[in-house]
Amino acid sequence: MPNYVIVRNRDEKPMEYYRQKTKTFVGSLQSASKWNSKKMAQPAYDKLIKNGEKNLEIVDSDEIKITIQTDKWKDYAKRIAHADNKTFYQEVEKVTSFLIASPLIVEEIRKEISQEDSVVLQDILHTVELGDYNKDEGLELLGDLRSSRQKRRNYKDKQEVMNMLLGGDENTGSQHAMDALDKIKEVTSPRSYQYRNPKLKQKYSKLLQSKQIKTIEKLIKRV
Repeated sequence: MPNYVIVRNRDEKPMEYYRQKTKTFVGSLQSASKWNSKKMAQPAYDKLIKNGEKNLEIVDSDEIKITIQTDKWKDYAKRIAHADNKTFYQEVEKVTSFLIASPLIVEEIRKEISQEDSVVLQDILHTVELGDYNKDEGLELLGDLRSSRQKRRNYKDKQEVMNMLLGGDENTGSQHAMDALDKIKEVTSPRSYQYRNPKLKQKYSKLLQSKQIKTIEKLIKRV
């Protein structure tokens, strides 16, 4: 399978890819010309260099895909890490909600797979084995069998994704997510402090009380 592409400005943004058909550089890896090996791409590369092009490389497109994906997640990480508190914790809550529900999601997927394997499939197979049906009814049975197996495959794919995500232990992920959600509630609620030193309490506690009142007022205004 052709896998090598000619890239311009690989270490810069935006990266560009050579399209031999139009003799231009395009922004889409999918639209780029591809060769089976570096050797096969070399003549086109040499011609471009001869015509004055610079910053070119012949690269395995799989490497490019990894780079694109890495850049995508780096951009996401920076955006979330530097987001305001509301945006940051909203994003975390989305993740925690999914993880908390993960045991129920996995169980529901298991039920659907079991339904197709132990109920629907058995009904269809026994109808095929014991039934008296004509050609049209046979085709309808085949259609129902195909539909059932496709539905089962869909849930099996979901099951595989969940297993990869949770490492086979959805309960641990759920518990960690609950802990994280509790922490979010803690850090986003008005904070208080109990002084240990009586003299400092007498001297400064009114400053903390004043700040707490302002924080509560802000929360009320949001509501």
